[in-house]
Amino acid sequence: MNWFLVALATPVLHAIANHIDKHLISKYFQGGAVGTLVLFTSIFALLAMPVIYLLNPLVAHFDSQTSLIILNGFLSLAYVIFYLYALFDDEASFVAPFFQLVPVFGFILGYFILGETLLTHQVVASLLIIFGAMILAFDIGNKFRLKKKLLVLMLSSSLLYAASGVIFKLFSGETDFSTTLFWNMAGQVLLGLILFILVRSYRTQFIAVIRENTLSILGLNLLNGLIILAGDIFLFYALLLAPVALVLSVSGVQPLFVFIFGILLTRFLPSFGAESMEKKVLTQKIIGILVIVLGGILIN
Repeated sequence: MNWFLVALATPVLHAIANHIDKHLISKYFQGGAVGTLVLFTSIFALLAMPVIYLLNPLVAHFDSQTSLIILNGFLSLAYVIFYLYALFDDEASFVAPFFQLVPVFGFILGYFILGETLLTHQVVASLLIIFGAMILAFDIGNKFRLKKKLLVLMLSSSLLYAASGVIFKLFSGETDFSTTLFWNMAGQVLLGLILFILVRSYRTQFIAVIRENTLSILGLNLLNGLIILAGDIFLFYALLLAPVALVLSVSGVQPLFVFIFGILLTRFLPSFGAESMEKKVLTQKIIGILVIVLGGILIN
């Protein structure tokens, strides 16, 4: 199976989720967006666990490594928290490119933990993708500046994302894919339960959304969770087929899809979401996207 196509599914699905997340935050979950969406993410992992068990009942086996895989599940939910706080303050087209810092952390962690190496042209391609993403991350509105709060939040999110991927691959090699995925999701569920119990604002937000929002809004959130879950599964499977840094570098095309989907929404469904059509902003994004695409071609 072509690892590149498997890995490409993740940025496509996550780009769709970026816009749905922003729509939910802006339109329906104002004041309670982060806690609600984090807990929903945990619930979706809970719903997926029985499906994995039915496909392979052996995944329920608990051994000495299981607790570590569960802790890795904490990481794979924690990165979502930092991301959602960033998205709460800014547009999806500015938040998503920061995930291209993930390959940087993935390369470093993969080198020290998994002993993975890259060819020179693959390193150059990864740097191109990251450089193009960073072009998109600057605010060229009134002043040309890098948003510091956004940078701190997304640095944290990207580091946790990369660490989760590397650790997932490490344990998958020692056990198997479905078992690692099952207990990784168990970690997400456990952290979600802990947050629900200990963080009053999250609990209050979540209960309020359940009580006040219509079935259609909850259905949209369910769909979004399934899209994110599918993207994560494609990512984890791709990690078994190729080096971590290569797989995570393919996520560099996510800003391309975020931008394309944003333009389509602006043109055909502006009530759902809209991108800035200002000339200098479009120029900035086009340049960044071209650099990212060049890096993607060089990698493949």
